Amino acid sequence: MGSYAVILRQIDADSYCYGRKKYDFSDGTLIFRSPDKAIALDTDKTTKKYGTMLVFHPELLCGTTLATKIKDYTFFKYKENEALHLSSCEMKQILQAFNCIQDELEWGIDKYSTTIICNKIETLLNYCCRYYNRQFTTRHDASSLQMNEAQKMIDQYLTSQKYDSCNPPCTCKFSTKLGLSSAYFNDMLKYETGKNFYDYINLRRIELAKQLLLGTNKSEQDIAQELGYCSAGRFRQMFIKLTGNTPEAYRS
Repeated sequence: MGSYAVILRQIDADSYCYGRKKYDFSDGTLIFRSPDKAIALDTDKTTKKYGTMLVFHPELLCGTTLATKIKDYTFFKYKENEALHLSSCEMKQILQAFNCIQDELEWGIDKYSTTIICNKIETLLNYCCRYYNRQFTTRHDASSLQMNEAQKMIDQYLTSQKYDSCNPPCTCKFSTKLGLSSAYFNDMLKYETGKNFYDYINLRRIELAKQLLLGTNKSEQDIAQELGYCSAGRFRQMFIKLTGNTPEAYRS
């Protein structure tokens, strides 16, 4: 399709479409599509659905501040079942944002049109960021279980001596096994831990190093090699940076 899309669906409250869980709100659902993904709308006639769709081409953003920010709205890369489920209050705000864009489109075209339309789209997307953050809060218990699974997988990978600091694994190596998109996994990880994927990997390496320092007699060189550090010196540098102690001081 080559365009961005924001799709608002109003679905029966007892429907669990688009990844909605029992603890999610049910007044509306937002689905997002980036230019490289097709839009596949559910046409199941057994469930009543109503909606609104905003579609905009990347060329609309050229020369606007939104052009440089659009990559930060990572939910455009989410899967369909990672949709945003809205409360009634959130639904009203989103509908108002849609209406503001519609009003501007009906005004007519002049030299201010592109800037104003993009500003209104950016406002809509910022509300989506706010509400996704709220949804991560609502889903904290479920996300914690997924994070526990992710930590186990990451730890197993790091202790398998497959980790190469010059060629670190991509997020999808773990997100796929959890049934999540890389974008959603990254954002969930950032919300739950405050770390991005690669910072979290480094943190887990240090935590595993602590266990090896206290639970074994392995040398710094052996631990560095086991956890994929390019040298014992690099391991020592990172350990001091993240713990405030040298490896030998921590071991003692």
